[in-house]
Amino acid sequence: MRPLFLLPILTFSLLAAEPLEVRLQKAHRLPVDSLRQLQGELAMAEASPDAKAYHEANLAYTMASRRQAKEPKTDLALLERAIQILEPRKDAESRALLGGCLGVKIGFSPGSGM
Repeated sequence: MRPLFLLPILTFSLLAAEPLEVRLQKAHRLPVDSLRQLQGELAMAEASPDAKAYHEANLAYTMASRRQAKEPKTDLALLERAIQILEPRKDAESRALLGGCLGVKIGFSPGSGM
């Protein structure tokens, strides 16, 4: 019985040991508090500015799309920043993420989409 008691603790410690890149790829499954923590870790991480900018925009999109009704002003500011980051980029992933950000932004005020 004792090994079963240690299983949740061991699982939690293994998840915490995952590299930042792996956790960024799983961002869409994380709760908002974990996304905020991941955002702070990303700011402190040593990575190329392009990669950091893309992941920052992805986190902003994920957070804004989850909590639209709770904090609209904060989420709109996150989306605006993500859109500014993504507009100059020309790769397909960034363009797809830009479209998603614009869609969520239109969801905040549907009249702006007309």
